[in-house]
Amino acid sequence: PSVFDAVAIYRGRFAGHSPIDNLRRIAGAKGYHWRAVVAPDSSRQLVAARATVEDQFSVKPGSIITAISGYSVQAAGFTVQVIDKGSGLTIASAPVGYTAGIGGKANPYPNNSLPLYLSDLLPISAPGLVLVSVVNQATAPNQLGVCIQIAEKD
Repeated sequence: PSVFDAVAIYRGRFAGHSPIDNLRRIAGAKGYHWRAVVAPDSSRQLVAARATVEDQFSVKPGSIITAISGYSVQAAGFTVQVIDKGSGLTIASAPVGYTAGIGGKANPYPNNSLPLYLSDLLPISAPGLVLVSVVNQATAPNQLGVCIQIAEKD
């Protein structure tokens, strides 16, 4: 059984589909609207060398995290983990890294990343709290941020 079996619109639909297929299904589902959250909040986006910053935000239970993207002023980048505080589920088994290169090739926008569309979407359980943990990988202070894309319940 999948975590999606608990969410009515997903029951049995997502096995073997691409992330874009997942987004199409959500976009066609009634009762959701799109929302983006930037973390950490703007007052804490300058992160000390090798420091960890945590931020938290709330969404309606049953909302779904669909993608993340990020930016980093320092080439060393950062790692991020997004956690549903109600269930303890995360967007990935290990923190997701953001650096100045993608797949060993130079990124034409070295301080920014394209959205990472999650192939395993993260439905948010009650009470609807999401924790974002960011670790600066640079040996200098780093201006950074993560954009979390959410299909939020109406």
